[in-house]
Amino acid sequence: MKRNRLCEALVDRALEFHRRRFWLRIAAEDNIGIVSPDSPELMIGSVMGQGREHGLSFFRGVNAASIIFRAIDGDQTEDVVDQLGFSVGPLSRIPPEYRHVLDQARFKGRRETLAPWFISKKPGIRSRGPNRKEQRALLFALNGILLADDKDQLNPVDIRDGRILSFELEGSAFEPIVKPSIRSVLKAEDLEFEDDPSELY
Repeated sequence: MKRNRLCEALVDRALEFHRRRFWLRIAAEDNIGIVSPDSPELMIGSVMGQGREHGLSFFRGVNAASIIFRAIDGDQTEDVVDQLGFSVGPLSRIPPEYRHVLDQARFKGRRETLAPWFISKKPGIRSRGPNRKEQRALLFALNGILLADDKDQLNPVDIRDGRILSFELEGSAFEPIVKPSIRSVLKAEDLEFEDDPSELY
């Protein structure tokens, strides 16, 4: 199999993200914004791990902030979510349809070996593995977050206060230039949710 540097790097960065155990110091409502050449519209990320599942989930599109607030309130968002992210779990539990990145990265391990699996979900459409552009967007985001953490710039704020820590990423997904800022977002009471976001695509 021909070497796939993108998938190899994506798996490596996802595992490094997991090793840093961000869920121990970043609350679910302390979200992270990402803008990059492969995701020019703001993606809002949420670190998973406070519950049973570990990983990173980004919400995309015009309803991203609304979905974040609904999730914080415990509302169901599965049918309307526009999502990109990954989870980490035992290799034996990863469904075959989500193993493409691992296969392309030539990842090997035992049944109990922890491995990342990657997911893309559009509103009203069954989830799938990410395409190449989405893989680059995730690699941009992971490298940006990890580099920011190396520089002590990973200090997210509570989105419920109407602000979000955002990283504008430039250059290459493999070695991005990271520009942090605090960006304003509408508070939950000021947002209007689009009832049928599928009409936007």
